[in-house]
Amino acid sequence: MLRKKLETWLRKQFYASKDEGECVRIALKHSIPGSKSSDVASIDVPENPGDEFIGECSADIENTALTDAAGIGGVQTYVVLGYFGENKSHSSRLTFRVDGEESDDGDGVLSSEPPNKTGLMSQMMRHVEASMKMLISSQAQNMSSSQRTIHRLNERLEQLETDRIKTIELVENLVSMRHERELDWKKQETREHMLGEAVKSVKLLAPVIAHKLTGPKNGSASNQSTDGDPVREIVKNFASSLQPKQLADLQKVLQPDQLAAFMELATILQDEEKDQEKTDA
Repeated sequence: MLRKKLETWLRKQFYASKDEGECVRIALKHSIPGSKSSDVASIDVPENPGDEFIGECSADIENTALTDAAGIGGVQTYVVLGYFGENKSHSSRLTFRVDGEESDDGDGVLSSEPPNKTGLMSQMMRHVEASMKMLISSQAQNMSSSQRTIHRLNERLEQLETDRIKTIELVENLVSMRHERELDWKKQETREHMLGEAVKSVKLLAPVIAHKLTGPKNGSASNQSTDGDPVREIVKNFASSLQPKQLADLQKVLQPDQLAAFMELATILQDEEKDQEKTDA
């Protein structure tokens, strides 16, 4: 980049028409703010300089400036001057800056700025620039770290929400199953209670059924026992008091043989009641 800039400037000095005459010398000077410039290199220009000389001259100027800046250290400013005519006065100049490495001298690093207001301002500006670069870099790292942390937390939150929904569904299913078990338990208790009541009724009817199956020894005794049997009266009253819905419930809880015995007993009681009515008539 610097060499291209030097070659362009040199061509203007060698090929452009000047009132002062032709360019006879190129000088490289080190510019120090607040003090006089010091000579670094001087190159005589031959007659009719060509492109080869321009390339060699620009390379020589660049290498000399780099070497000089590396010896001083820091950012240095250089000026290239072109001298014309017999008086050898310069009428054109090119200024550029070179960043040289720090010096390894035992006395320490040489400052590239003089100890005046300009030097202090340049030094302060460099320090501010370095501080801002460090601050921006630190903020960028913090933002990147925060974004990664937020991303991980969002993923963890989504996983926790999914697990929470699954847990709620599981609890709801368990509660529903518990209600179903309680209903089944209630049904079983009701069935057992109805079976118990049916068994009690059958126990009350058992003596009558046994008496009917064995039969009386004589008719008079049978009529007397039948008329004065309190169990028969209880069974008759019980059978006559049953509603159709109660009979349907008995069909659900009684076993087939128990239901058949009960129906046979009810039929016998109805037949006897009809015979009694005929006898009375």
